[in-house]
Amino acid sequence: MVELVFEKFEETGSAYGVFRYLADNQLKMGFRLHKGPRRGELEFRLPTSARVLNILKHPIYAGAYGYAMRRNCKMHRNVDNLNEKGWFLSPEDMGVCLRDRMPAYITWDQYLANQAKLQENRSTRKSKGIPRRGDALLAGLVRCGRCHRQMITSYKTDKLPSYCCDEFVRNQTLEGYCGRLAAKWIDELVSSQVLRAVAPAAIELSEAATKEIEIERQHLHRQWNLKIERAQQECDRARRRYEAVEPENRLVARTLESDWEALLIDLQNIEDDYERFKSTSPIQLSDQEKLRIKSLSSSVPEVWRAESTTNEHRKIIIRCLVDQVILTIEDGTENVDVTILWQGGFRSQHAICKAVGSYSQLSDYEQLCKRIEELHRQGLHHREIAAQLNEEGFRTARRRGKFTTQNVGDLIRRLNLRGELFRDGMLGKDEWWIPDLADKLGVIQQKVHYWARQGWVHSRRTPTGKHWIVWADREELRRLRKLKKLHGSYIAKNHPVLVTPKDRPSDPDS
Repeated sequence: MVELVFEKFEETGSAYGVFRYLADNQLKMGFRLHKGPRRGELEFRLPTSARVLNILKHPIYAGAYGYAMRRNCKMHRNVDNLNEKGWFLSPEDMGVCLRDRMPAYITWDQYLANQAKLQENRSTRKSKGIPRRGDALLAGLVRCGRCHRQMITSYKTDKLPSYCCDEFVRNQTLEGYCGRLAAKWIDELVSSQVLRAVAPAAIELSEAATKEIEIERQHLHRQWNLKIERAQQECDRARRRYEAVEPENRLVARTLESDWEALLIDLQNIEDDYERFKSTSPIQLSDQEKLRIKSLSSSVPEVWRAESTTNEHRKIIIRCLVDQVILTIEDGTENVDVTILWQGGFRSQHAICKAVGSYSQLSDYEQLCKRIEELHRQGLHHREIAAQLNEEGFRTARRRGKFTTQNVGDLIRRLNLRGELFRDGMLGKDEWWIPDLADKLGVIQQKVHYWARQGWVHSRRTPTGKHWIVWADREELRRLRKLKKLHGSYIAKNHPVLVTPKDRPSDPDS
């Protein structure tokens, strides 16, 4: 069982993960009783998390004898360094530490590596911590590219998690605030890169997963066999005690018989549980299970996004491939430089865009304004401008989706772009907008539109073709007032002179 503790710790990297594994599989550990009538006997029961941590920290399992290994934290409240207030001292701080004094379960180097891993699992600014259930997939891995300190993961009730560097708040010698980035954007980038790196090794992953599952089941079957063996030994001991009692001691014989019978029932229950376990988890995987594992390995992105895959699982996979993620946030812009340090020393450079407070902070703000002005002058509606901007790859300030009619309208008003009806210089000499001319003549606008379409007035369309411009000087206005009084059909048949507009004088300024 002790060997299993160290094997699972090397696999999970967490003392609590080892404890959960033992508890989920109901694996008991032997404890030597120190009090009571059974003092000195070995009793098997479920271990606690403190017991598992004690095994991982104690040097005796590495073959070393230690003395004065612990420090009482209550007696050292004035110690500034938290690392010096630990429950177990490091080997160099122990009073006595003699190596190679007894048989060992692990080597000394492995023991030191386990202590470093336990120290790294602590939730401090100098350690990565262990993968937890939070939504931020890179908690503990993100570092600031400006001050080179670890960025903390901030969770708020009304917002998504984010990575922020608060070194400026704690250290006033820095020139400025390093920045904050929503976890969503950087998590998506790193996840896509991890899936891209894993994709070529899909077949190898399926084979490794198959071997790992079979090894895991072998460990569990071995523990079940040991549990049955211990129960059988207890039954044999109870039988020998019962057979050794004198027949005259009937009360003692009845007690021993009932104890023997209870142990036999426990043995039968354990054997029944083992049979059910073998039916659901045989040592060798079936062909159908191997085929399923192979199919899952070929669709890693689907498995990654599946609801059954927890954030803790995703974090464990990321940490197997990624060592650190360095973020350099450019002040006042949406640009963020990302450097991924992979396990093995390889570096990859990336760039993402974060949300900003206003459009003026965008690096392509001038280009965006110029493009909106061009599309507006072409006479496109707000909806058409938004569709064109989305097609050309422009992004909104807060990155909450694509451009819409509303935010395009806000930008047009901010740029003070006017429609053709309100632009200066659109009308020439003696030219009118149809609404203004209709008010002047005292008719409805539809009547003037009808005259323009029939060619009964001098008119032209604006550059976008959306509006009509009508020419009418003083004499033309008198003609149009006469035209207003006549019926259109009567004009067309009996007064063709009135329906023919007066020749418009050439005016270079019009």
